Amino acid sequence: MTVPFENTRWRLLEERQRKKERYAALADHLATRGYAMSVDAIAMGSLGAWDPENDKVLQSLGILKRYCEVMKRLMVSDSIRWSRDINVEHIMVHRQYED
Repeated sequence: MTVPFENTRWRLLEERQRKKERYAALADHLATRGYAMSVDAIAMGSLGAWDPENDKVLQSLGILKRYCEVMKRLMVSDSIRWSRDINVEHIMVHRQYED
């Protein structure tokens, strides 16, 4: 999972590729030990952008398409919520949400 600031159109694609490259060596290591491996990533922007490739990743994990839509809404909503909290804290020196 990666949540970069989506300042360009290609940012999510770049970050997805970076994550796949980062974990490729681990996947190769586990494959040599007999595990069936594949590496992919879920990339969404900190301001709520959703990469359509995420749907394929979620479905490859066996998550039903209908629930993928629910997950997408929840993940985007949380991303926006926490990004807003960071912004409020930065500007007002006050946290929006407390743990």
